[in-house]
Amino acid sequence: MDATIFSYDTDIVFNNFNKVLKLLVFCYEKMISEISFKLDEFETFIRNILIKNYLQNKDFKEKFWIKNLRFLSEVQEIWEDYKTLWFIDIQVHNINPNDLWNENEYFAFECKRLDGYATKNKEYINNWVKRFEKGQYSKEMKIAWMIWFIQWYKKWENISNIINFFISKISWLSFYEVDTTFKHSYHSNHKRNKKLWNIDLYHLFFDFT
Repeated sequence: MDATIFSYDTDIVFNNFNKVLKLLVFCYEKMISEISFKLDEFETFIRNILIKNYLQNKDFKEKFWIKNLRFLSEVQEIWEDYKTLWFIDIQVHNINPNDLWNENEYFAFECKRLDGYATKNKEYINNWVKRFEKGQYSKEMKIAWMIWFIQWYKKWENISNIINFFISKISWLSFYEVDTTFKHSYHSNHKRNKKLWNIDLYHLFFDFT
């Protein structure tokens, strides 16, 4: 990934980027070990628990050396005409005054449910992934996340079958190792419209069955 476009220190960006990925996997694994979720629970409810009880936990952030990062939920994206375009599920801002980013530069996460239905796969590609491509999300950034909440297997038998089916429909996904014990993380690179820089999306598939 080329981070030369960022106005802040690139080492800080990539250090924080990798730490946030590891924190996410850690929080997910801890959350599913402590909480039982309904199979049809809304992603907003799961997201709110993930943020409130885990990502905002000072001890967890300290464990991964990112006390300077602030996790916010359902933050509006303000467009050039000062209107609210969309709301992003999670924004991560740097609050350390010694390496403060431009306030329009932040890590962004979009959270969605996934159950293996082809129509829903198409919806995700045409709507949420394309919002990153169009610059409607993370316009100032070259890095962002998609968090996929898998909530039931239906005919797919296990999480790997759902992911493999999903990948077969969007062949630009490739495996990206976050942690040696976590097997469901992927990466994709997308060209963007107009004069925007390309964006790298990192996809985490979290099993909530």
